Amino acid sequence: MADETISLDYYAPRFRVEIDGETIPQDGIVSVEVDETLDAPAMVSLAFNETLDPRSQTFTWLDNPKLVPGAEVKVFLGYTGRAVPAPKPLFEGRLHTLTPAFQNSGVPSLMVQGYDHSHCLQKVKSHFSRTNARASDAASEIARLNGLDASGVEATATVHPSIRQGEDEVDLEFLRRLARDLGFEVFVRGKALMFRTPTDGETELLTFQWGRTLVSFTPRLSTSAQVSEVRVRGWNPATKERIEGKATAADLKGLAGGVSGAEQAGAGGEPVVRSIEDRPVFSREEADALARAELNRLNDGFITGTGETIGMPELRPGITVAIQGIGTRFSGRYYVKGVRHSLGDSGYRTTFEVRRNALGSL
Repeated sequence: MADETISLDYYAPRFRVEIDGETIPQDGIVSVEVDETLDAPAMVSLAFNETLDPRSQTFTWLDNPKLVPGAEVKVFLGYTGRAVPAPKPLFEGRLHTLTPAFQNSGVPSLMVQGYDHSHCLQKVKSHFSRTNARASDAASEIARLNGLDASGVEATATVHPSIRQGEDEVDLEFLRRLARDLGFEVFVRGKALMFRTPTDGETELLTFQWGRTLVSFTPRLSTSAQVSEVRVRGWNPATKERIEGKATAADLKGLAGGVSGAEQAGAGGEPVVRSIEDRPVFSREEADALARAELNRLNDGFITGTGETIGMPELRPGITVAIQGIGTRFSGRYYVKGVRHSLGDSGYRTTFEVRRNALGSL
């Protein structure tokens, strides 16, 4: 998407909130906030414009039977002047908390919050256990057991002699453990479980220019957690054979194009090594894959940043964006890992968190 200057289209934000399929009148809601991240369930916060019926002494929203924990909620955000309205909800999940506030004077306020459909994965233990299985088999089964669509589960190739969920491991912890060893990410979009390789190697979907569509941006470069090499020393549980694997800067994926964090860590001549010891692995290929996943995970924290732009419903975690006009060191492509959409009295703003694994324009 080419960079856009702020046009009149962006001064007429609109939203729609549906609870159990019923649209809530816009004048009943003071503000809407949707907070998405790749590391936790997405959350929606709705502040209601409460009123009191003097005759019945009932509150319009506090006493509304539709506002109950477990009710399905969908949130759409966009602009009146945009040619194509958002065809899909920005947020889809269920209500979980209602927080009224009763003050000394005036009408009480009501804040309602909900989480996306990944929240259920934090409370369920499916006790998955299967022999001769792929990680993607486990992810698909967890999706099915939780009523989620498995269409976002990326097929994995390695067949493991055994995949077993820990006795006290909830489903989301189990999926994140599998994903970490693969270098995958886990989140839910709509009702689809996404278990996949990060798409940070793809072409940017949005472009932001500082001073135009980019209101502010604060990048941070840190080598404190960077290593130049990861070594895995594991063992085969069946044969007791010692198995080793390794990954170096040449194994980095995604945004790397300039000097990477791994290359920066090894610039002094001596390698900076992170060791993973005593891990059960069944092949050299699996050990190498584990080393690559860990090296990429560490390198992803080389450059991070937070920014603010005009409200952009298209800006979601899990996409690549380009940021321009901030110098050769920090300009370039970034992967979005968190987004907060806020619409209220001050208009519609989007703040975001990004990461990249190398210096220089990519």
